[in-house]
Amino acid sequence: MTEPQQTPIIKGSWEDLLLQAQQLAARQDDAAIDIYRKLTDRLSRLPATQRQAADGRLQQVMRQAAVDLQYYLSYRDRYDEALEVNEKIRILLDEQDHKTFVRHAAAIRLQAGDVDQGLADLRAIAATSDELDPWGDALFAALDKRRYADAQEAVQSADAWVNRHHRDALNTEEAKRDQAFIAYLKARQHAALNQPAEALAWYQFAAAQDPFYRANPQYVYTHLVDVGEYSEAQTLIRTDKQGPIRANFWQGLIYQRQARPEDAQHAWQKAIKTELPDDGNVDYLELVLSHYYLGDHDGVGLASVLRAINENPSFWGLFYLAGLGWAMRNDMVTARSDMELALIRRKSLAEGRLLARTWWQFCADLLDESKQTQLAEYFEDAQVQRRI
Repeated sequence: MTEPQQTPIIKGSWEDLLLQAQQLAARQDDAAIDIYRKLTDRLSRLPATQRQAADGRLQQVMRQAAVDLQYYLSYRDRYDEALEVNEKIRILLDEQDHKTFVRHAAAIRLQAGDVDQGLADLRAIAATSDELDPWGDALFAALDKRRYADAQEAVQSADAWVNRHHRDALNTEEAKRDQAFIAYLKARQHAALNQPAEALAWYQFAAAQDPFYRANPQYVYTHLVDVGEYSEAQTLIRTDKQGPIRANFWQGLIYQRQARPEDAQHAWQKAIKTELPDDGNVDYLELVLSHYYLGDHDGVGLASVLRAINENPSFWGLFYLAGLGWAMRNDMVTARSDMELALIRRKSLAEGRLLARTWWQFCADLLDESKQTQLAEYFEDAQVQRRI
C-alpha cells in the first residue's frame, strides 16, 4: 500500500483527505475505504477543466486515491470492488495512465483467480499495442500460472508482431533489439518447460543481437537454477561479468544443491567480499542472501536489510528478507510480522495472493522444519523440507 504523503498540506483540503485515508490504510483500518470512495466519487463528478486546473492538482488527487483504493481493496480480497474503481476512473485519465489502469485490471483478475479473463485481457492489450513489450507481460503471466499453451500463443504472437513491423528492414538496430527480445522470451519459455539446451541457445542468440542481454544473463540462469538445470545455468553464470555478486551467489547455490558445501561457502565469501560499485547499483538480494547462507553470525545481512527498510519501506522483498533474517535468529514473532507485511504489499500491488514459490526455497534451505512450518502459510506451494 502507498505510504502516507510527506509534503505539507492544508487542513481540510482534498490532499488532507487523501492523507487521512493513506494513514488509515497504513494501519490496515478499513475506514480508509470510505474516504477513498469520497475522493474518487466527488472528484470524478467535477468538470475535467476543474480537475486539470493548477497543473492538474485535483486530477492527481483523484488518480492517487483510485490507485490507493485499488491497492487496499486487493489486499482485502475485494477484487470486484477494485475492478469497479479501476473501470470508473480510467476513462477520466490520459492515455498513458489509462493503459496503466487497464494493465492493472488484468493483474487484479489474475490475482482474484479469474485466470482465463486475466490472460485474455493481457493478450488484448498486446494485440492493440504498437509496442512489443506487452507480449512479454502476457508470456510471463502465462508462465507464472503454468498455462503453457497460452505462453506459446504469446510467443507466436510476439514473433508475428516483429515480422509485421520489420518485414522491410530486418537488419536495423531496432529490428535486432526486437529479435533479441523474442529470443529472450523463448529462452524463458524453454526454461520453464525444463528444456535447458533450448533455453541456453535462445538466450545466446539474444545476447549476440543485443548487448543488454550479454550484460544480464541472470534473467535466464536464475530460472534455470530454480528448475534444477545446473549445467546450462553455469554456462551463463560464467559469462556474467557485470554482476560478480549475483554470479557468485547463484554459483554457490548450485554447489550447495550438489552437496559441495565447501565450494558453496567459497563462492558466497567471494560475493560478500566483492567491492561495491560507486554507482550504487548493487545486486542487493544476492548480497544479503550470501550473508544469510554463510550464517550471518555478525548480523551484517539483517542490519543492511533493516537500514534499507528505513529508506524504502514500500518494497515487499525487503520485508521478506527481514522476516527470513529474524527467523534465522529465532525471533519468530518478528519474522511472521515481517512476512505478513511483505504479503500485504505484494497483494496490494496485485502481484499475487501469496509470496512467490521461488522465494520459499531460501526459507527451506536456511530454516529448520519448525520455523518453515510457521512461515509456510505466506507462500505459494510451500513444502516443508527436512534440512540435511
